[in-house]
Amino acid sequence: MSWDDLRYFLAVMRGGSLSAAARTLQVQHSTVARRIDALESALGIRLFDRLPRGWPPTDEGLHLAEHAARVETDVHAFARAAQGAAALDGVVRVSASPVFASHFLAPRLARAQRAWPALRIDLMGEMHAANLYAREADLAVRLSRPNEPGLAARRLGTMRFALCAAPDWAAAPPDTWAFLGYDDALAQMPQQQWLERFAAGRRFAFVANDLAALHRACVAGAGIALLPRFLVDDPALDALPAASRSPGESETGGPRDAAGARANAHQPARAAAATDAAAPAALVELTAAPRCDIEREIWLVVHPDVRRSPRVQRVADAIADAVHAADGRL
Repeated sequence: MSWDDLRYFLAVMRGGSLSAAARTLQVQHSTVARRIDALESALGIRLFDRLPRGWPPTDEGLHLAEHAARVETDVHAFARAAQGAAALDGVVRVSASPVFASHFLAPRLARAQRAWPALRIDLMGEMHAANLYAREADLAVRLSRPNEPGLAARRLGTMRFALCAAPDWAAAPPDTWAFLGYDDALAQMPQQQWLERFAAGRRFAFVANDLAALHRACVAGAGIALLPRFLVDDPALDALPAASRSPGESETGGPRDAAGARANAHQPARAAAATDAAAPAALVELTAAPRCDIEREIWLVVHPDVRRSPRVQRVADAIADAVHAADGRL
C-alpha cells in the first residue's frame, strides 16, 4: 500500500462517487474503480458500498478515513518542508480575490519579481479561500481574519470603499441616480448591504457577480457603484462634489447638496463618454455623499511549514510592503 492508494481512497470519500473522484484526480473513473478494488484486496476489507447513485463508505471505510486524512496531512507537511529548504528559486503560489489579484497585486509583484530572476510567482485570482493545508497556495491574501487552526497570519491593512461614477453622474439629480451592485448571490456582502441602504429604493441598473464587471460598467457610465478605493484612486481620479442624501433618507427629503450638483453641470455627457470606449472618462468620487463606513481587513496567510522558506518570505514581504505603501489609497 502506498500514499497514492490513500489519495484515491480519500477522493472517493470526499466526492461520494467514482465520477467526482475522477474529476478531482483528473483520471478516468475506471482507474479510480480499479485502484479502490486493489486497495480493498490488499486490506482484506470492503471500504465502499457500490450503489447506482454513489459509493457511500462502509463503517470500516469511515473509520479508516480519519487515519488516511492524518497521513495526508503528514505527507503535505513533508512536501512543504522540503520545498521550504530550497533557495530563492522555484515557485511561490499566491492566492487572492480576482480583482485584488489582477489590479493591485499583479503590477506590484511583477515589479518585485525582476529582482528574483530564478523565482516564478504564480498569482491565482479566485473567489474561494485556497486550502493551504492541501498546498493549493503558499500564501493567501484574504479579506477577513482566517479561522483555520495552525495557519500563520498577519494583518496588513484595511480595504475601504468609495461611492463613484463617471463624471456626468455627479451633475445628475440624485433622484435619477442608477446604481450598480452585486447580484443576489452576493447580497450578503457588507458593502452591498451598505449600498442598498444608501440607494433607498432607487433603481439598480446593472448587477453582476464579479467586481471587475461592476468596475468596467461604472467606467462606461452605467451608474453609481461602491468600489474599493484601489480601483478608484489613481492619477486620473478627479474627486468632485456631488449631491446626495444619507442612507435611508426618503425620496422627498431632497439632495444634501443640489447646488454642488448644478455646479458640475459642465461635465461630459454620458452619451459622449459611451462613444469613446477606447478612452473612458476617469471615475470620480462623489465626495458630498456620505462616506461608506464599511472596511475589510486585509490579511496575509501562510502555512507554518513554508513560512521560513526564503522565497516565500521574500514574496510575503513584497505583498506586505505594497499594502503598507498604498494604505492611504486602499
